[in-house]
Amino acid sequence: MTDPTEQPEGIIAVLKKVSADFAKMEAQTKAQEESDQSLFDEDMKRCSIEKAGLVKESEMKGTEKKRLIEKTAQMLATPKRVSDEHAAVVQYLKDLEHGCVDGDSTYEDRKAARAKERSIGKSANHLARRFQRCGETQRGENNVIRGKSKEKMGANSSDDLCWKLNCMLSLLRQSTPCKN
Repeated sequence: MTDPTEQPEGIIAVLKKVSADFAKMEAQTKAQEESDQSLFDEDMKRCSIEKAGLVKESEMKGTEKKRLIEKTAQMLATPKRVSDEHAAVVQYLKDLEHGCVDGDSTYEDRKAARAKERSIGKSANHLARRFQRCGETQRGENNVIRGKSKEKMGANSSDDLCWKLNCMLSLLRQSTPCKN
């Protein structure tokens, strides 16, 4: 390079030097910009992929949140239902306690009593059928019960209900004035 103080070549030499440095710096800057642009594009591509993954994850977490809220609501409702059922069972046991725990009869006694009630029910059904047949046949046989006519049985015997009661009484006395 020549001395800048030497004229006219000194200024031209400086301008050439500055121009060469500028061209070199411009080439480096363009190369750096292209490199930075490719890095930026790669980074944006990676970020867009990451963003899409985070958006999908956010949607999935939103769905999970809704599901957990519904499950929590169900679980909060469950203790009320269970406590209501428990209260009903406790009340039922309390009601049974008097007859089953505090009672003076045993299971066998209660079982025998139920069997007796069933046999009484069967007997009552049998008597009711006989009473019905008796009412039907008595009226056809001159209204006679144990040799007494309807007129001889009293003032109220003309009432149909009284007649049926008299017929029932005769059945209960184990007499059979009715024809079967």
